[in-house]
Amino acid sequence: MLKLTGVILAAVAMPGLVISVELELLNRQKQLRSLSVFLTFLHNQICVLCVPLPLVIDAAIRQVGSPYQEVCRSFVTKLEQKSGEEVRILWQDACRDQKQKFVLRGEEWMTFLEIGDALSDGTIGFREQVFSLLEKRVICLQNEFSDSLAEKRKITRFGIVASGLFLIVLLI
Repeated sequence: MLKLTGVILAAVAMPGLVISVELELLNRQKQLRSLSVFLTFLHNQICVLCVPLPLVIDAAIRQVGSPYQEVCRSFVTKLEQKSGEEVRILWQDACRDQKQKFVLRGEEWMTFLEIGDALSDGTIGFREQVFSLLEKRVICLQNEFSDSLAEKRKITRFGIVASGLFLIVLLI
């Protein structure tokens, strides 16, 4: 009876595990798209329209979704509290404060941190170059992730089903 209960629980748990992994992959894809939109927004506001940084961040809070809103709010708070400190460092601190809300990994996260370089004081030409490089990198990251998404899903599903079958056989 105990083994049968274990088999049933294992069989019920497998779809939940598959769903949680799928949701994480979809959330990561959504955050990558949002990062692209966020970068384009900042690029247009700062380089094309030459809007001052505090106004750009306030507008970004209204334009972008979570978790980017939280980073912007934290950044604005840090800007107000530590007005003499370097903008790049304040941006990175704000990002690290909200890191647990992101599912971005490795180079994706580093690209997000490098937005601070584009926000720091510099000429419009320098900012334009940094934003252009970051936007191109995010597009490449999105393409790489999209290409590997189907394969990741297959591997995840196969691994979860195989481990579930192994557990069921072990319990029988």
